[in-house]
Amino acid sequence: MEEKHMVGTAPGEQSLGADDCLGLVSDLITKLRKKIITKRQLELFVQKKDPFSLPKKLTVFGSNLRFQTINPREYFFVHPKISIEHFPITNPVTREVEYEILTFDHDPSAQEILDTIKTRGLRCPERDEAETFFDNVPDSEDQLHQSRIVALCGLIAIFPIARYVVARAELHEGGRELNYCMCGTHWDKRERFLAVRPSVGEVNKTD
Repeated sequence: MEEKHMVGTAPGEQSLGADDCLGLVSDLITKLRKKIITKRQLELFVQKKDPFSLPKKLTVFGSNLRFQTINPREYFFVHPKISIEHFPITNPVTREVEYEILTFDHDPSAQEILDTIKTRGLRCPERDEAETFFDNVPDSEDQLHQSRIVALCGLIAIFPIARYVVARAELHEGGRELNYCMCGTHWDKRERFLAVRPSVGEVNKTD
């Protein structure tokens, strides 16, 4: 039987009839008004993207001036001892970056996370890579409620004595944060940790 009045497609390219399409739009508007979904989720849906999944591959514009400074007004919190020097960008060119999210079934230490990143053939993200990822995380409560995303951006020495800590960028319900943690700091197993798959020929930067 010939289908009539096919007016559009939903994510996955499934054809919808006129009645189904109107019903879907009405349902989405109702959910938007009730704040069950956000405007960002609706925008991703219209673009035929899954509004509840994390990005896996993105273009990073390393030459963006925004990444060469730290503007505290853009963040929920910036630790006063953190400066731009703690987040060096070693590859300030436009590039495709492939991301992976690490999770643990126990409360891992920062050092364990760094070691796991290395043993899996990954590396820590640079700040421009982490921030680009954060830019593309759907702002759903499902993604961020009690499950922040943490990017350990490398070992640094902040204190006068030889105590190494890890500079980090993170995204949580309150917003973005630039901070640091001791290598022995234990994270909650609910946290998610950002890693990057090195491009061909790239040196692993967790060393």
